[in-house]
Amino acid sequence: MDTNIVLDLLGNREPHHLPAAQLFEYAERGAVTLYLSALSYNNLYYILKKSLATRDLVQVLSQLQGLTRTLSMTDSMIESALASKFTDFEDGLQYVAAQSEPTIQAIVTRDRKGFKHSKIAVFSAEEAVGFVRTPS
Repeated sequence: MDTNIVLDLLGNREPHHLPAAQLFEYAERGAVTLYLSALSYNNLYYILKKSLATRDLVQVLSQLQGLTRTLSMTDSMIESALASKFTDFEDGLQYVAAQSEPTIQAIVTRDRKGFKHSKIAVFSAEEAVGFVRTPS
């Protein structure tokens, strides 16, 4: 899952909040496994520290960690992202992190263009919600 989906949830960003919230509800019920890269936690901390007290931010990120699985970043992943065709380095890092977990079926993002070189399916949150509702 790309960082922007989590920001949609935590920031109540409309009209994107509802599908993001639905995905996390599915994760809470065990209907889906959501993955975040370690990079996402850094990005979220940096962005949200402007609007949340440190204590509250740590609590939010701890709750988030309880609903997701974290994908590590390694030297080889950074090298792969740097050598990739991704024009946005952060998107490249998210992609190689997703590739590291064979059970990941899709990257969920609002930045579909950023993942045009992905060999993994790319869904919006709305599409992902529909996929979970009607698994194939």
